[in-house]
Amino acid sequence: MMNAVSIINLYSALPLTACITSAVLALYLIKKNPGGTTNRIFSLMLLIIAVWQFGEYMMAAAPTPESALIWAKLGYAGLVFMPPMYIHFALAYSNEDGISKIFRGRRYLLPALYLIPGAIFLGFLYTDKLIQGVGAHSWGFDVICGPVFPFLSVNFLSYVFGGAAVLFISSYYAGSSRVQDMDALIGTSVLLIPLAVFDFALPAVDVHLPNVTSPLVLLMVGTIAYGSVKHKLMTVLPAYSLTQGESYIFEGEPEPAYELFNNLITHGFKGVCVSPNDPETLREQYGMRHAAIFWLTDAHVGENVLNPSEPERIIEIIEDFAKNHGSNGIVLVDCIDILFTSLNHTDVIRGIQTLKKAAASAGSTLLLVADPHKISREDIKWLSLGMEHYDF
Repeated sequence: MMNAVSIINLYSALPLTACITSAVLALYLIKKNPGGTTNRIFSLMLLIIAVWQFGEYMMAAAPTPESALIWAKLGYAGLVFMPPMYIHFALAYSNEDGISKIFRGRRYLLPALYLIPGAIFLGFLYTDKLIQGVGAHSWGFDVICGPVFPFLSVNFLSYVFGGAAVLFISSYYAGSSRVQDMDALIGTSVLLIPLAVFDFALPAVDVHLPNVTSPLVLLMVGTIAYGSVKHKLMTVLPAYSLTQGESYIFEGEPEPAYELFNNLITHGFKGVCVSPNDPETLREQYGMRHAAIFWLTDAHVGENVLNPSEPERIIEIIEDFAKNHGSNGIVLVDCIDILFTSLNHTDVIRGIQTLKKAAASAGSTLLLVADPHKISREDIKWLSLGMEHYDF
């Protein structure tokens, strides 16, 4: 009798612990970066996991089959929305990749992801077509599947493997941000794929096993927490201290400025970059997959190529970007030496002052690279008027 009670206590303690840790991580992520789209989506997904795990806990601790059935349905009510939320998270996290472009301009697709399972399966949840009841096992109660349950299983498996595929593709094309993408892929898949098997696929064919998903929730929370601290995975605001609407000048090699720029756009800011380096090289070296990159050169032509002899085009692009993105916009300009070579120095300095005013008016942040090996100290002095010097 004591062993049975101990087993039941263990299987109720695991989901309760998973419930608490999921809720704590959700609050942490949303507190650290409330403006990040991926943070909001993933935090909501964690809260749904917390509700599901609370239902698992109450079902395991329920004194009667009737009360266990109530808590089982509560848990599955949350699980119905987890797959579309996972797809939504994967698309938001990889929002510069080709797959996510399918959803741009088609606003009905994302609501459809939620409404289809919500309208169909929530309605069946309150009948005996989805869950007929609960059965007693040595580890506690488990659901008895109704005739609609296999369709819910197929839906769950399709969404989960689809979301994992999006994250995998994002990881494959992520350049230097691949470690972060692998944290996201492994951290979520380590729970959702086994969950799809143990809580949906196996029960659908009347195979019941002890609860293994609660330890996987703890493993997922640990993986995401590790990625948040170690690799700044989609969670914490950048460690760099910048004031929105301010302009900063970086004296020295451009690498620290690019790293700062990439860090900011990784955490939800929108970025535009004007550089003497081609976009492919920059993405390979720094990531920058969420930024608009314009290549300043007179040796090539193309959609995202700017000619140094046309400074008004540079000003127009940056002004439009600042107006559209406001305080969520980051502008990186790493081409002053080329402009000084192609244009009158006074015109270049006036153009930079125009950009500074446009960024300040919109609340965007301007980052200007001035390499003293390529630009004279006198020119840097004039460029830095009204700007903050940024030192790493």
